[in-house]
Amino acid sequence: MFDPTRSGAAPSAGKGFVLVGVVMFVLALTILGISLFGLSTYEAQFYGESSNALQAFYSAAGGIERAKFVLVSQKTLESVTDNLTQPGGVEGVVYARAWFTDDPQDSTGPIDLSSSRLIAVRVLAVYNGRKKMLQAVFQPRAVLDYYKRLVTTSDAVTGLSFGGLAINQSRAFLDGSAMQNSVDTVTWAAAGKRPVLLPHKDPIPIPALSTFFTQHFNDPRTQDRPVQLPPGTYILHGPQSGPPTFFRTAAVAPLPYSLQDVNLNPQIDVKGTAVWMFDKGVRFINHVTVTGQANDCLIIIARDGLFGLEHAGIYFFGGIDSDKVPVILVTDSIVRNEQFGTNLYGSTSLSYVSIFADQVSIIGPLSPGLMTLTHNSGSSNDQPGGLIDDLYAQGALPNPSPGAGLAPVSGQWAELDPDNPPPPY
Repeated sequence: MFDPTRSGAAPSAGKGFVLVGVVMFVLALTILGISLFGLSTYEAQFYGESSNALQAFYSAAGGIERAKFVLVSQKTLESVTDNLTQPGGVEGVVYARAWFTDDPQDSTGPIDLSSSRLIAVRVLAVYNGRKKMLQAVFQPRAVLDYYKRLVTTSDAVTGLSFGGLAINQSRAFLDGSAMQNSVDTVTWAAAGKRPVLLPHKDPIPIPALSTFFTQHFNDPRTQDRPVQLPPGTYILHGPQSGPPTFFRTAAVAPLPYSLQDVNLNPQIDVKGTAVWMFDKGVRFINHVTVTGQANDCLIIIARDGLFGLEHAGIYFFGGIDSDKVPVILVTDSIVRNEQFGTNLYGSTSLSYVSIFADQVSIIGPLSPGLMTLTHNSGSSNDQPGGLIDDLYAQGALPNPSPGAGLAPVSGQWAELDPDNPPPPY
C-alpha cells in the first residue's frame, strides 16, 4: 500500500561530509597562515640582523682599504685613524690601529715604504649594534717609478769607452739619481759627476713600447712628421694646456732608421706637451736646442734603429740643450748622448731630463766643455699631481708607474672576535 511518509530514495549515510571537510581545510589553512605569519616576523628579524652584520663587515673591510691609503700617503702609523673614525670617515668604523708586527706595542712613528717591516692594521666597525673586527698584514712597497729620476735602465749606464777607446777625460756632470739592473758601475763616466745609484727590489723592465705604439703611432689623430722650417727647426706645437699632442716620424724603406738629421744647428720648438714617436730610431748629428717654456714638455719615444754599425733608439751625437723645457727620453733600445759631433769641445745642458731605456750611454765633451744632465728629485714636476703624474693620467708615457703601496701578505687576513680580540689592544 502507498505510504505518503516515505520518499522515493533512502537517506545517505555520508550526508554532510563535504561541509566537515571544508571546515577542516579552512582550519588547516588558518593554522598554516598563522604559522607563516609568525615565521615571516622571525625571518624579518633574522634578515635584519644578518644585514646589519654584513654591513658592519663591509664597513670594516672599507676601513682597512682606507687605512692603507692613509698610511701610504701620510707615512706614519698614528695617521691610520685620519678621516676614518671621525665624522665623514667610513660609516660605522669606530676603531683603527696600525703597528709593526715585529713590535706590536709600537703604534706610532714613521713608515719607511722601502723597509721590509710588516705592518698590521686592525679595524672595528659597528652597525645597528652588530660588530665586526678585521685585521690584515701588509708588506710596504716602495715606488719603482720609471720617470721620477735622472736615469732608469733595464741594463746599465755606461760612458767610459767609445768605439773601444777609453775616454777617461770625457766630462759628463750627471746631477741626479739612477736605477739600473746591472751591478756594473766601472764603465760609468770617469770624469765629471756620476749619478747616485739607488737600490730597488723589483727588476726594471725594458720599456714596453709595442702597446704604446699600437695605441698611438697609427692613431689617425697623430700628426705625421712635425712641420720643419729651415734650417732644421721642428715645430711641435699643441695646446698650451690640456691633452698631449702626438707626432710621428715613420721610417721610409729601405732606410733602417726613421730620421737622421744632418742640419748644423737643429732646433725643436715645443708648445704644450709634445710626444714625438719614431718607429726606427732618431739620430741628430749635430748639437740640438730645444726651445719653449718651463710649462711645456718634450717627450721623445723611439724604437730601435740602425745608424751605420751602431744601434740606438735616440742618438744625440752632438749633445742637446734645453734650459727651460723638461725633456723625457724613452726607448726599448739605447739612448746615446755622446758629444762627438761638430761641437766636440762645447758645453750642453738639460735643466730637467728623465731617461727610461734599455741601455744608456753618456759621454761628455773633452775639457773645457761640459755636459750637464740634471734631474732634481725635489722638483715640482715629480711631486704628487705634478708633471709626471699628469703625463701618466693622460697616457703620454709607456709603463706608467704602479706607485708605492702596501701589498697584502697571504694568509694574514682574519676576522676577529670583537668582544675578545687578541692583543695588542
